[in-house]
Amino acid sequence: MSSFSIRPQARVSEDAETSLPFDADHIENVAEALISGQKVDIEAQIPAPLRPAFQKIADAISRRDQQDLSRTVGFSMQASDAMAAVAKITGSVREVNDRASNMAAAIEELNASIGQISSAAQSSSEEMENAAMKSRESADTINDMQSASQQITETMSSMEERVNVLSRAAEQISEFVGSIEAIASQTNLLALNATIEAARAGDAGRGFAVVASEVKALSGQTQTATEDIQKHISQLSADMAELLGAVSQARGAVDQGEALSSQVSDKVNEVEGLVSGNAARMSELAGVLAEQTDATMELSENVSTVADYARSAADHANDVITSVGSSENLINEQFTQLDGRDICGFVRQRAKSDHFLWKKNLSEMLVGLNNLTESELVDHHSCRLGTWYDSTDNTNVRRHPAFAALKEPHKLVHDHGKRAAALYAAGDRVGAQAEVAKMEEASGKVVQLLDDLLKID
Repeated sequence: MSSFSIRPQARVSEDAETSLPFDADHIENVAEALISGQKVDIEAQIPAPLRPAFQKIADAISRRDQQDLSRTVGFSMQASDAMAAVAKITGSVREVNDRASNMAAAIEELNASIGQISSAAQSSSEEMENAAMKSRESADTINDMQSASQQITETMSSMEERVNVLSRAAEQISEFVGSIEAIASQTNLLALNATIEAARAGDAGRGFAVVASEVKALSGQTQTATEDIQKHISQLSADMAELLGAVSQARGAVDQGEALSSQVSDKVNEVEGLVSGNAARMSELAGVLAEQTDATMELSENVSTVADYARSAADHANDVITSVGSSENLINEQFTQLDGRDICGFVRQRAKSDHFLWKKNLSEMLVGLNNLTESELVDHHSCRLGTWYDSTDNTNVRRHPAFAALKEPHKLVHDHGKRAAALYAAGDRVGAQAEVAKMEEASGKVVQLLDDLLKID
């Protein structure tokens, strides 16, 4: 009830009422007391004719105080909500600023690395071009070696054919020598028979004997010569056979070398193709990296611009914080003035503002705008709402279902808030944010229940 309503008391007599002096100073003092919010017994201090007017004034002042309190609480809640939002924005902007600064530094390092890679790619491309040139030269050399091997093969084939011809000639000579040896043997046999016949003829056959003796000697020499020729031909045949074997082995080696040369030539040509392809790709990569360098430089400039905007936004956010802080001072002054008036539901109204201030302080803590600690946060019995909750004797309020329902969420507001401060102090920002979110949920229920309780006179 308003402090400006008429207090219950024993009614004075009509004579007493009319006997109250119409003292201007007294009435002015009573009016000033009403305006300042002091308790005034209108029936006892105001003459009867003026009491209805003064009661209207008292009721108007009471309504004004109620409206002022409601507006001030609304302003306070909005200011706290705005401050909490600005605090979150400030934290986000600072995070963007930090990340943009880190990103700009990382991009600069990336740009430098890309430049080094581009230079290395260009150098690798040039080296691969040189390697491709060397590979082509090696392929040409191998092709020349393969041609030489083919010529050697052809020469070996020609040599083999000539050795075979010589071998056949030696065989023919051997056959001729055999024929000569057979003739020599037959001649020697005829000479022996002629010698025998000459001996039988006596003196008449002596000349014939001399001829037979000469023929025998010539036959012996012929046989000796044929044996010697046969030995040389046998040695020649052996040498030619050995030569044929060597030529055959050499030809096999040359053929194998030619096949290997062909394989090596194919491999070298393949390598040359791969190296040339890689050289082209490395050159292309160097070009792409050069373009990427320009892109990353532009990106670095854009990120730096973002960081500048973030810093500017942070400065603007600080200006907003300052402005909101100034409005909070005005709101607190208004609360101080209203606190001296006996306004119905003052604590319940003020408790709504307190909860938004609680949320604001914790939001500021999360972004480093204050040094709030767990020990600074009271429990749910020691705050303004808790003290009222434990001591109110308003039976209408206590009987209301919202009063009983208020206890648990109010306790959760304080528990989660203190837990958030403890986690933040321990460096667990994520955990602290989760606790603040839980606190805000419980605080919303508290404010809703307080609105229900404010409907009670």
